[in-house]
Amino acid sequence: MTLVKICGITNLDDALAALDAGADALGFNFYPRSPRYIKPETAGRIIENVPDEVLTVGVFVNEALAVVEKTTSVAGISAIQLHGTESPEYCKALEGRYLIKVFATGSEFKPETVLDYQVKAIMLDAYDGKTFGGSGKLSDWSIARKTRELFPALFLAGGLSAENVSEYSSRNLASRRKTRAGTTPKAAISMSAKTAETPTSAIPYRGESSDRHE
Repeated sequence: MTLVKICGITNLDDALAALDAGADALGFNFYPRSPRYIKPETAGRIIENVPDEVLTVGVFVNEALAVVEKTTSVAGISAIQLHGTESPEYCKALEGRYLIKVFATGSEFKPETVLDYQVKAIMLDAYDGKTFGGSGKLSDWSIARKTRELFPALFLAGGLSAENVSEYSSRNLASRRKTRAGTTPKAAISMSAKTAETPTSAIPYRGESSDRHE
């Protein structure tokens, strides 16, 4: 089974079109410097009009905890994606939330680092140095394979296309082995709303696990 997530939703038409096309999750960008930034109140009005079973994800970058909490409440999102340099302590302060922590896979990234974070899922994005994601650069999939062995609930982001999504899913993510939680992993695809025909934002590998990774 493949989970489909559409990122960068800014209006109800795009949200409904994504769901009609088969999306399971919608992403809303609350990073003010993003060209697809959306106000929490606007996101909330959209979320009120989508089915409850849809995973609604708010994207934040090095935001104050109080702002994250307020935005989550106002918008009514069901998951929080931390796309900056947030620490394990920062994530701990949001314990109880559905958290996705993003890591840039630069030369200094070590897969075992993810074990320090008490979160629901990990996302690996291509390192850019100038932006927090959305660069269109391709991630190092060999690092993803190593990280997945440590933390099965894994999202992969960066430079995806219809062709390489299919290739990566079949070769690397479509494993039928059990996760540590004892459930079968699921491959998933996250696409950008700005180019919905082509998956450009993330390919998540999501195993159903506990709030951490046991």
